[in-house]
Parts: sequence; C-alpha cells; structure tokens
Amino acid sequence: MYVRRVLKMSVFAAIMMLCVAFTFSHSVSASAAVKVKISNGVCTVSGKGKMTKKQIPTARQKKTIKKVVIKKGVTAIPKRAFMNCSKLKSVSFPDTVKTIPQTAFYECKKLTKVTLPGKLTTIEDLAFFRCESLSSIKLPESLKRIESGAFMSTDIKNLVIPDNCKELGTGITGELRTLTLPGDFKIMWIGDSCEDYPSIIWSDEINFSTDLDISNVNYLRSGFLNVSSSDANYTSVDGVIYSKDKKTLVRVPSGKHVYRKELNICEGCEVVPLSAFLYPGLGYEDGVDFICKRLCKITFPSTVKKIDKKLYPQYHNVAWYDSNGYTDQPRGMVEFDIKTTQLSEDDIKALNNAFDPKSDSVSVTSDDVIINGVSVGINNW
Repeated sequence: MYVRRVLKMSVFAAIMMLCVAFTFSHSVSASAAVKVKISNGVCTVSGKGKMTKKQIPTARQKKTIKKVVIKKGVTAIPKRAFMNCSKLKSVSFPDTVKTIPQTAFYECKKLTKVTLPGKLTTIEDLAFFRCESLSSIKLPESLKRIESGAFMSTDIKNLVIPDNCKELGTGITGELRTLTLPGDFKIMWIGDSCEDYPSIIWSDEINFSTDLDISNVNYLRSGFLNVSSSDANYTSVDGVIYSKDKKTLVRVPSGKHVYRKELNICEGCEVVPLSAFLYPGLGYEDGVDFICKRLCKITFPSTVKKIDKKLYPQYHNVAWYDSNGYTDQPRGMVEFDIKTTQLSEDDIKALNNAFDPKSDSVSVTSDDVIINGVSVGINNW
C-alpha cells in the first residue's frame, strides 16, 4: 500500500514538472519569437514571425530612434509601427518581409534612406506619407501593388515602377520630373486615402515600359507621354501619342507644370479626334477638363483630312458632347494654323466650338478661315 501511494505521488510530481516545463518553454518561445531592442538610437527588430502592435515603440522611444534595422526572419511589422519617428534617417528590410503596411513610416520627416525587401509585393496606403526628406527609392522587381498616397508628400522626383507592378492606387506620389511605369497598369481605388487623390500621378515626363492601355492616360497629368518603342498600337512624337502608323492623333498630354503653348501635329497625321484633347476633370466624376488652358496655337499639317468629333470608346465621360454641342466651360481663343486644304467647314466649326464654345461666327473663304472676324491662320486653303 505504501509503495503504491509513493508511486502515485511520484507519477503526479512528474506530470506536474512536465506541465511547468511546457508552460515555461511555451512562454519563452512566444516572447522570443520577435524582439524589439532600442539602443543608442538604433531600433533592431529580430527573431522569427510578426512584430506585434504591443511591440510598437512608445511615443517617447520614437523620439530617440535614428535607424531601424529589421533582421531576416521577421515577416511583418504592424500598421503605424514607426509613425512619427522624428529623428529616423534610415530603414532596412530583409527579404522575409513582403508588405510595408499602412502608415508604417508616416511623417518620418528626416528619413532619407530606405532599403526595401527584394521580395516585396505590396506597399500599402500612406506607408511613407510626409517623409519629406526622402528623395529617392528603388522599387524591387517583385513589387505588384502600390496603394494610394504611399509616397505622397515626399521629395522623390524620379521614380521607376517595375513592369510587374500592375495595381496602382490614386495619388501614389507627389509631383515628379520623370516617371517610368508599365503601360498596362490598373487604377485601383484601394486604401483608406484613395478618395483624397482623384488622379493617380503627376510627372513632367512619363515613359511607358510596356504596351499602353490608352484609357490609363485619363489618370495621368504630364507634359510628355512616351510609349514603349515596342508598343504594338501606339508611338510617340515629341511626347504626343499617335497610332502606330502616325495617321491618327490619339492623346495630347494634359500637362501639370509642363504645359504646351503650341502643338505641332506631326506630318503624316490624317485624323485629329477632339477626344485627344480631353481629360476627366480632377475632383469630380461628371465633368471634363480641356488640356488647352494654356494651349494657344495648334498647327495642322497638309496631311490632315478629318476632324473626328466622336469620342474614343475608352474615354470615361461622354456627357461633354451631345447633339446640342459642347458643354465644357469656355477656354478662350486658340489659333489654328491650318496647312491642309482637306478640312470641311464643319470640321473648322467643330474645332472652334470645342476650344471656344462661346464663339459661333465661323466662315470659310477660298484663302482663309475667319472666326468672329479673326483669321485663324489657314495656309494654302
């Protein structure tokens, strides 16, 4: 009896020791999964797995952080992880991180260097918003998605978006000098801030690295649009988009800071659609905005045969033109230097009505076109 009782007590004690050991082991492994250490201005995130919200540095700690180093094995950081780190200057990621989350580095105004993961797929909205000192960044080829406002209010002036990155939110960045991006991207109304940015991007010059989906141009504001030399459908001349054979004008850049005062339609062009000059108005869905706010003169070469009054089917807003004429706000007189003899009086009236809807006095003579008593510069009519 005594032996049996001792045996039972020994078994019970062994079981209790195993339970304690398991509990201790589990708590240590859980707490040691990812560690966040701040020392001498350097915040190091190490371990395996995800950094949690509870591990986000406090507001006081954030004021001391100058550098963030995320070690290999860490797979994710939480939203707002390093928001408002006022002294932060550099950040580096391992390839194990696939997403830069929403507002992760929001208002890190002294941030100048970011080394992104080589296997990054997504940059969420406002991830680097108001990082005012960030002037350059290299996006990895693995990137597939950039959400709204990701680089808005930074100092980035030149940006290359890789060909694999097809999903772009609105207003992903501020005003650029040059932008290279795939022509077949898809505008995505994604992220909490997407409604704040009605067009996707502004750049003095835009270069398309893949075949262009022409409807995408509606979301861009640029002075020069250069399609890929291998594009199957389009070509560019002086930043203006034409059909591949250059016989049809397709898109005149809308401009942002780089406006065209004069447009010389290329020799060989035969058809000029009025839709080539139109863009959706920013900030509202139903209006349109002529690009000719500062366009003073358009030269039509001798090869032009037709003014196409119909809209391209890709154009989103068709309300601007109906049987009653154009409904856009007047933009003022634009001079037409017409070197062709193949345009009809209706073509000339359509041009005038498009660029100056208030004007309705148009006459065609054997050697000139008069609009409201003013010559529009026809040559060799």
